[in-house]
Amino acid sequence: MKKFARKVGRSAKVANQFRFTSTFEYIDLVCLDGWKPDNLHVAWLRGHRRADSPDVKWVAKTESGNAIEGRATFDPPISSSLIVTLYQAKDQQDFEQKDYKFYIENEGANGKKILASFNCNIADFAGIPSERHALDMTFKPVSKKISKAVLGLTMESEFIKKGKASDDDMMSTFSRVSGGGGMPDDDDDDPSLSTSSFQNLPVDSQVSQPTDSVSSTVSNGVADESVAASNVMTSLEASVTSKFVAGPTLDGACWLPDDIQLIDAAGQPVSKSTLDQTDLIGMYFSAEWCAPCKKFVPKLIKFYNYLQNEERSFQLIYISSDNTKEAMMGYMKDQQMPWVGLSFDSPLGEQLRVDFKVTAIPLLCIVSRNGDIISNSAKKPVDAASGSEVEMTKLYNKWIRKLLEIKGLPVPDEDEPEKKKGFLSSLFGGKKKDKQQQGPAQGDDDATNDDHADEAPPPTSKHGGKEKEDLLRQKEQLERERTMERQVVEEKTRKLHVTLEMNAQMQKELDEKEEKIRILEAKNETLRQTAEAKTGEVGVLKQKISMLEEQLTSKVAEEKKLQDEKRELLANISLHGWLFKKGIKGPTANTWRRRYFKIEEGSKLTYYKTAGDGPPQGFIDLDQVVSVGAVSGAQQDKNNCTFHISTENRTYELLAHDDSTMKKCVNPFDSIHVPFISLFVPASHFLYNIV
Repeated sequence: MKKFARKVGRSAKVANQFRFTSTFEYIDLVCLDGWKPDNLHVAWLRGHRRADSPDVKWVAKTESGNAIEGRATFDPPISSSLIVTLYQAKDQQDFEQKDYKFYIENEGANGKKILASFNCNIADFAGIPSERHALDMTFKPVSKKISKAVLGLTMESEFIKKGKASDDDMMSTFSRVSGGGGMPDDDDDDPSLSTSSFQNLPVDSQVSQPTDSVSSTVSNGVADESVAASNVMTSLEASVTSKFVAGPTLDGACWLPDDIQLIDAAGQPVSKSTLDQTDLIGMYFSAEWCAPCKKFVPKLIKFYNYLQNEERSFQLIYISSDNTKEAMMGYMKDQQMPWVGLSFDSPLGEQLRVDFKVTAIPLLCIVSRNGDIISNSAKKPVDAASGSEVEMTKLYNKWIRKLLEIKGLPVPDEDEPEKKKGFLSSLFGGKKKDKQQQGPAQGDDDATNDDHADEAPPPTSKHGGKEKEDLLRQKEQLERERTMERQVVEEKTRKLHVTLEMNAQMQKELDEKEEKIRILEAKNETLRQTAEAKTGEVGVLKQKISMLEEQLTSKVAEEKKLQDEKRELLANISLHGWLFKKGIKGPTANTWRRRYFKIEEGSKLTYYKTAGDGPPQGFIDLDQVVSVGAVSGAQQDKNNCTFHISTENRTYELLAHDDSTMKKCVNPFDSIHVPFISLFVPASHFLYNIV
């Protein structure tokens, strides 16, 4: 039902088939505390399928403190190819994500140990028609024996074809073997990865390998089944050589919230990243005041340290039920708990106690990184197993089997390895021959080669049977070597064509960029010349502005001097007395009125009805006077005593009692003669001419 639903979901999508080739060049490691690896190799896997490179030796280069830095070089480089189908919606350009894992492993006397891991979305490196990426992959250390791991490789993708997601030829090799003709599960929609897919690039140093490669499985249905079956059996059977069951590959980060507050026994904060790379997590509910807890902790520490020393993917979190923060920290420190604890103040602790239905302590629950519950009551099994490494191993394997069962993956038996191998072979209906019955083949490095595991030995006769058997085996060996050489040549030729196409494309892009550079340089030269011309114009304008500023400063100073002189003269004028003033509007228009005039506030000629302190009737602003003089012509009276004082806005006609009185009013203004000021002086600074 699940496969049918996925088939319906993908029916509207486009399938794109690519060949991905990874060429491994070197592994850089920084090892700690004097530890050095034995034999390093790279594993490339998805789900329960994997491919392993040949082992390479690590050589120490520099040593600093407790760290040793060194490199393992693939000489010559090792190449691995696989065919992957990437899906995309019809209206989208981006491919859907498809995750793979890279492991750097060390193989020693105790089997394979994972040192570091790297998660890779293969769709990031896909390109049409092809793409090539030189990468330095910085792995995340899994083992405490290293602090840094870098894999140098070249990732190359080659587009093969496009089709419908439902087309059989667009499905991967492994899907057709395991899916029974239906649409594959998420972990089965890639071609199988085989240990035989790693190839040395030069022909003369080719490693002895089976004839069938990943690329050949696409076109040959029979070869597809044998290679895919061999791949799965090889990867699963490799796990039984160790006393531990190999766990599944889990995707995603730990199910706990990213802002979880973790601390160690010293009270220092600890990052959640440790949990994000852990398969199994123990949730330990306990408290300092609990006597059974104190009795159980030493056994739990022994169990935890054993799994850590064996580099198992297992971590513990202490969730405290203590009364105070000090009691929690004292408990962790006194017991020397090697695992992390949830901060005492974190509200997550109460939520976890509700989720795991904690009614009594101590309580130990085992969950996967994805939140799958493996065991709700692991305290008694750990208590019973802590006295024996064999029992601790069995308990850990039991949890891994439960996790495999939850994930819907094949679960190995609990019997000896030989029985497990029979179970693995039965997955595809094959019949493994007993090693003693089959016998090692002369000239082969591996007497249990998967390509010949299901074949009976060649018949022999009484006369010359041994010689005939040797000749047949030599012939088969030569045919395998020739096939491998032909595949290497074909791969080199294909890579050469891809390289030439890439070079032509790069040259075209380079020419286009050079043309753009030439155009930009010409524009830059034009802009430079324009800037120089503008700079000259700006210089001339600055000189003119400087000259005008000097003129303005001079004029302002001159005006100020004249104003000061005028005010000084006006201050010395003691003008007061009776005059007749002629009205110009209203009831007093053209009527002479007798008014008393006197200078006030230095520049105001104020007039009153009386000579006392009555209210003023108005004033003449002497700062605004433009002319003063006697009236001429018919407007003059018979005594010649009529005169005017003109401002910018009005002319005042005044009549003195006699000629001497008029001169007394006019003569002071005659002495204040001010010339015209330049137009650069604001209007408010204009002075007047007094005639």
